[in-house]
Amino acid sequence: MCSGKPPRAAEERPQDDFLGPLLQLGGGSAPLFHEGVVVSPVRALVEVLLYSKRTLWSALSIPEFAGPVIDRLPDFPSPSRSVWFRLLGGGIVYNSYRLVAWGAQVVWDAPVYVYHYLFPTLDNEIKLPLAESLRTVLCEIESSIAKLEKDRNEKRETAEMDYGPDRAYFTLKKNCIEKRVEQDQTKLGKWNGWYGGEDKGSPSSGKVDYTRMRYSQGEKCYNGPERSVLLHLECGERDEILSVDEPSTCVYEMTVRSPLACTAEVYAKAREDVAFWTRKQLQ
Repeated sequence: MCSGKPPRAAEERPQDDFLGPLLQLGGGSAPLFHEGVVVSPVRALVEVLLYSKRTLWSALSIPEFAGPVIDRLPDFPSPSRSVWFRLLGGGIVYNSYRLVAWGAQVVWDAPVYVYHYLFPTLDNEIKLPLAESLRTVLCEIESSIAKLEKDRNEKRETAEMDYGPDRAYFTLKKNCIEKRVEQDQTKLGKWNGWYGGEDKGSPSSGKVDYTRMRYSQGEKCYNGPERSVLLHLECGERDEILSVDEPSTCVYEMTVRSPLACTAEVYAKAREDVAFWTRKQLQ
């Protein structure tokens, strides 16, 4: 997730992390800060003593030891929160106390600033402009590669598919033949290839029947399989669906007329029929 602050450039980090705390402290705090660095060993000793005190106090505060006794001790409020202390000397005492406390806090926190400067944590906000440009270019290249691979696979699949004699049925790959029957709209789905039955068109015969197609991956029937179609092609002037039958659940058989089915064999058969009936009439 993106943070609310804008990312810092690498050249901005020394100015923010070093020049800011050490050399750009306002309100006269810079001298106090450097003094705190000098007396940092004193703070280390005090921290050890305070830690020992807190550890001992936590051990004694266990209910099995001195818990009941500590609970009965009175709660003394801090003098700085008392009204009389704020009004003492017309407020001069309270203001002096705040000033001394502020100076002591600056001196006390100076070693912490120095430690964070000498041992900085990894800043994930740093983004070099050159690196960002390279990431953008890399993303664009990866997107282009994915698109090219998809196009290559589609073209390879198209090239390997059998579209019949002289690839005449190639136009059916992206075209959709449809027909409205009463209130239903019938459309052909994805063409899977030619139908190979147990008679002609089977792998054993070595011959493909280009008058029957198989369509699959249609809409899924309710509590049933995906719709599939066995298509019977006939020669005709235009693409149209002649009939639709459903021999079994969600498995259909269609008869479609298309000029693509008017192959050389069909024309030869038609010429033979014309010649036959012409001879019949002349007899």
